[in-house]
Amino acid sequence: TRKSRSKLRGIKPKRLKNNFSKVVLDADALSVIALHHLEPLPSTWILSPHEGELSRLLNVKINLIKNNREKYLKHAVEKFQCTVLLKGHHTLIFNNQLKNIISLTAGTPALSKAGTGDVLLGIITALKAQGLNSEEACVVAVNLHGMAAKRWEEEGRDYLSLRPTDLLELLPQVIFNLRNQ
Repeated sequence: TRKSRSKLRGIKPKRLKNNFSKVVLDADALSVIALHHLEPLPSTWILSPHEGELSRLLNVKINLIKNNREKYLKHAVEKFQCTVLLKGHHTLIFNNQLKNIISLTAGTPALSKAGTGDVLLGIITALKAQGLNSEEACVVAVNLHGMAAKRWEEEGRDYLSLRPTDLLELLPQVIFNLRNQ
């Protein structure tokens, strides 16, 4: 929001250190990066914008991004030199080590609400902490996140009623089912 971004203007960012390898950035952290032009970032870091946040990061109109998500995803990776996960109906993942953009459609409309992205980032962070590299953590997390939302709907619940905490409650069951297939 405008108010939170105005508070960020007073922050003087410290130098980024490469010794922090398991960093996942979202929300206001993306605003700080955009405001202070903190690029490039360490290659092991992950940025996870939605289209509006990517618009701020690249200083590009959101309609341009909506019309050519892959082009602007590549531009973000070129600028920030790390893994970028562009959230949306088709979540896109790319970094300099990948030859092709990874496109995932694991979610449902139930995930298009406040707080569900925070759960996704928590899953990514947990997977990175367990040793997965950035792209592996993103791919696994997006799929688990989407599977939990699908499970919610398969159990006969309305997608509008899904809360972020419901995803957290479903994750152990989703992981258990995957491990025992």
